[in-house]
Amino acid sequence: MTPNPDLARRIHERIRAALDAGRPPQIVLDLDGTLFDNVPRTHRILLEVTRELLGPDDDITRMVEGLEEGDFEYSPVDTLRSQGVHDEEVLFRLRDAWATRFFGSSYLGHDLPLTGSIEAAKTWWETGAELNYLTGRHVPEMVLGTCSSLLDAGFPLGTIRTHLLMKPAAEMNDVEFKVEAVGLIRNKGPIVLIVDNDPRVLNPLAEAVPEAIPVRVRTLHPKDAPTLADGIPVVDDFRALVAG
Repeated sequence: MTPNPDLARRIHERIRAALDAGRPPQIVLDLDGTLFDNVPRTHRILLEVTRELLGPDDDITRMVEGLEEGDFEYSPVDTLRSQGVHDEEVLFRLRDAWATRFFGSSYLGHDLPLTGSIEAAKTWWETGAELNYLTGRHVPEMVLGTCSSLLDAGFPLGTIRTHLLMKPAAEMNDVEFKVEAVGLIRNKGPIVLIVDNDPRVLNPLAEAVPEAIPVRVRTLHPKDAPTLADGIPVVDDFRALVAG
């Protein structure tokens, strides 16, 4: 993918304008499905739980072993259904076992940075922007793995102008948490860019911070997500957001 010159220019100009005005520009970045491709994490976990619950020679286990990246959907249940698994008891046993591991730290190292995401984050940070990693992940179960995966990948973290914002509890609603968080981020300086993959989140964030540039990354999101609000650009990866 080649950069989107207009979009990249607008982002750069907004950052420079905030800096010139003596106000720290804020960039808000989601993690799952945005900075990171979490399909490898789901695949690894599904492999383990099918082998453990169904056995290594089960037809479902063998099917999961052969899944490719493009076979996955946002929900593991939808992925399995699309591959011909329709036993509801089996589906939800596997989903529950998957969820216990997915929403923890141990498997986060299997996530892969989305193309261009590290370079974009570094470019914006080196220009002078503050990076706010705003995620629906929760503490305490996911904070250690999240910090490790960000640092191991090479994202700026743990230094000036970097902030990791996670839900205090798993049951807290993602949208409510993120809308509240952007209100606090906004107090530090102008939010110039919000990047997320889920219209359920991005639409209300764009409404809450109309001066920001909202961008959706074209990765997996729930089937029941609303239509993306008019005017929000969609990119395949972060190369479209930084000038070449």
